[in-house]
Amino acid sequence: MVTTKFEIERFNGGGDFTLWAKRIQAILSSQNALKAIQDPKNLPATMTEVDKQNLPATMTEVDKQSMEETTYEILILNITDNVPRQVINENTTYEIWEKLTALYDKKDLPSKLYMRDFSLKMNQSKTLNENLDEFKKLTNEFNQLGEKLRAESEAAIFINSLHDTYKEVKSTLKYGRESVLVDVVITALKSKELELQLEEKNA
Repeated sequence: MVTTKFEIERFNGGGDFTLWAKRIQAILSSQNALKAIQDPKNLPATMTEVDKQNLPATMTEVDKQSMEETTYEILILNITDNVPRQVINENTTYEIWEKLTALYDKKDLPSKLYMRDFSLKMNQSKTLNENLDEFKKLTNEFNQLGEKLRAESEAAIFINSLHDTYKEVKSTLKYGRESVLVDVVITALKSKELELQLEEKNA
């Protein structure tokens, strides 16, 4: 099996495991090797017609070994040196994947994530877009638990996170409407940011 080279950021144990895992799954899928990280007991039952075309249900031992080697290479080359030590005793790529998921796919209680999100504050050393990315990452983590935030709650958390640079926007949004959506908050912040840039330019 020929492995096509893909460049993704290696997982170091402290980044966004969910995002990294999605990218790894995409790479494995492109190599027809996604089944290598799925539970072998469920393999026949979970195969779709497309799967059967790309990966025959009756694989030879050579085919299985080739898929295993390809998957192992992709996994090990996309984690930093400290992470393989955590999976050194695992025998198959499925076991490696399960161990990585158990170690790094943090599923905190929704209530803890909810409280963490409500305590979120913008980092003034970062740009508005960087803060927006961080906010979306946190809310996505919450949503992945099946505890989707209501649109109004998401907007309230975001408004609460605004620092003093946007205090006028914060006050207007917080008390000027019955309900606000995140898109409305972002539009208001973008307008305020442009206003601040013009003031700085004309100063």
